[in-house]
Amino acid sequence: MKAGILGLMLVVVSAVVLGQDEPKKERKDLPDGPAKELFIKVCEKCHGSENVVRSRNTRDKWESIVEDMASRGAEGTDEEFERILDYLVANFGKK
Repeated sequence: MKAGILGLMLVVVSAVVLGQDEPKKERKDLPDGPAKELFIKVCEKCHGSENVVRSRNTRDKWESIVEDMASRGAEGTDEEFERILDYLVANFGKK
């Protein structure tokens, strides 16, 4: 009985420890900018930033991508999507 209770306590404590949020990691792969944190919050719910970092698109192409992500369920206001679009164009636009 004692072993069972101790085992259960170990499981509960482990779940609590593992369930805690990790400290925020510094993002060196994304350039600093006014909408960096917004991009991370909205876009990285579904996918990482690897493809974004490798991409160079025109404003029209980025706008099409942002609209596509919104239609697939990305959550944000029109103003937030516009800020994300500006961030993408400024940092990952065609040179």
